[in-house]
Amino acid sequence: MTGYAQLDPPTVAGPDFGVGYSSPAAFNAAGLYKLGTLAITVTGTPVLSFLSTEPQGIPSFGTGFGSECSGTDNPNTITLGIDFNDADGTASTTPVMSTTWGKIKQLYK
Repeated sequence: MTGYAQLDPPTVAGPDFGVGYSSPAAFNAAGLYKLGTLAITVTGTPVLSFLSTEPQGIPSFGTGFGSECSGTDNPNTITLGIDFNDADGTASTTPVMSTTWGKIKQLYK
């Protein structure tokens, strides 16, 4: 997150991971932004999802992004589960293959 200020450090609590950043500008132009990279070791049948509630042990309100629009519960922050509900993660039936993550990575270059 070049140029962004870290608000919450990378934190792991059980299966959950959280980190928070703040933009250096008042608002970024519309577009795709790479939020970060995680190096993980996959075992079993993993699932990637975005939390809509505050996770236990992680300093975060959940998943959201800053906006010029007023959020329902968080000022100028649009929050998953409150202001929007579409968060594409993975389902447990999705085979985890190198090509799966490779295709996702290509979307956010």
